Amino acid sequence: MSYSILFRDGKVVREPGDSFDGYVYMNKGRIIKVDKGEVPQEFSFATYLIDGKGRILTPGLICTLTQLSKYPSRYGGREASTSNEIYRATQMALQDLLLSGFTAVGTIESKVEPVARAIANSGIRAVIFVDASSENWKEELQILLNKWHGFEDRIFAGIAALEPNEEAEEIAKRFNLPIITSEDIKEVKGISKERGIVAIEKGGKRSYGFINSKTTSPLNVVKSLYYMGMNPVEALKALTVDAAEILGLSKVGRVKEGYSADVVVWDVSEPPGWTAGHGEPEEIILASNPKVESVIVAGEVIVDISEMLTIGRKDVKEAKRLFGG
Repeated sequence: MSYSILFRDGKVVREPGDSFDGYVYMNKGRIIKVDKGEVPQEFSFATYLIDGKGRILTPGLICTLTQLSKYPSRYGGREASTSNEIYRATQMALQDLLLSGFTAVGTIESKVEPVARAIANSGIRAVIFVDASSENWKEELQILLNKWHGFEDRIFAGIAALEPNEEAEEIAKRFNLPIITSEDIKEVKGISKERGIVAIEKGGKRSYGFINSKTTSPLNVVKSLYYMGMNPVEALKALTVDAAEILGLSKVGRVKEGYSADVVVWDVSEPPGWTAGHGEPEEIILASNPKVESVIVAGEVIVDISEMLTIGRKDVKEAKRLFGG
């Protein structure tokens, strides 16, 4: 389904550190126009209109690294084992991320089929890193490459080699796949390593993720770093521009003409995000906890008026039946 979307009369963050009052017009999954001033007449009759008064539009956030299928077990619960359990566990993790403003994720998985299926149905963008320490990792990578790699230009294959693995590195090079190695994983200064929070560094860029962690949203990590003194612009760059480059995702991470329409609209018109119209958008998002109102991925509305459109109450009910709670 392809339709036009117009965000008007609101604050637009092209990328962290570059914001203005204006409009964004999207069509056929792409950002067509980003500008200040009045909306041209040809854009005024969009299928989906977002009134930007009291709103901030930013690039979608990107979780560089997590383990989606482990979501139910992060507080000591039972791990997902069957395909159906892995599918449902992944759905719940994706709902958590999407409702927090994330439009893309990198995840380390040993069984890719149910994870890829959940990602495809949710509408999020993802890089699935096959765990090269798992027994059948080459077979799983083959499934990923043959069936899912490039799906709707949203799902991509990668390899996680957190232990030295020359074969994995050679395969990644041969197929031009992103690879996460132990050398890319760094400690986060000032945060306990036991929490499973890690920094990922590649090509001079740094972002954040999790391995066996109790949380799934790096926005919480970046907020903690902000309160410890991290510059708010650099903090949000770690979850947008830098994260996209680390994952090898092209034309995402910025609100820019020609880029994929992966954006988030934050409601700052009333508490908890209300600031009486003052403050820089990066600091508002990190400090005032605004509500995520809309999430758009590749021009598709995934969250509307803070409600999930692709994962429903029946899905949550089934996950509870499987895992309890």
